[in-house]
Amino acid sequence: MLDADLKLQLRDHLLAHPELIDAYLDKNSSQMSPGDVETIAAWRKYFLKDRFYIVRHLKKHSIFLHGGDDPLAYGVLAPALPTPEVIGPTLPRLVEAVLLPFKGRIVYDGLLRSWGIDYGPFPSWNHHNAPLRGREASGGRDPPGVLEDDAR
Repeated sequence: MLDADLKLQLRDHLLAHPELIDAYLDKNSSQMSPGDVETIAAWRKYFLKDRFYIVRHLKKHSIFLHGGDDPLAYGVLAPALPTPEVIGPTLPRLVEAVLLPFKGRIVYDGLLRSWGIDYGPFPSWNHHNAPLRGREASGGRDPPGVLEDDAR
């Protein structure tokens, strides 16, 4: 089994050379379902690698805030483990992640870099007060329920 650092290095290399995804599809698409080919092609086109603040864990997803002057919020599903089990319950948490479209949802690739810094509570980060917009990785439409509190 590969250790986490090696997995991150391999992932970073793949994202730095997206032509490798094209080569993989050229070589293997005849053995794949059209849906799988479409999914992998979308990853190449729409992946988003950056730093995000995970600001809230909800029942179905976690809110990843992409900062800047015009912050965007993404409702991100975990591929295997629920996100609170991966990074812990203390929020907000700064992570580096790769967001990918998958079957009409947003997932991360299962690899997170986290610096374990506890920022403490920031009232301005409160999801009820922050001027956030949700956006799908695959087209800029507001995904349903991204900022809904589905934990109720």
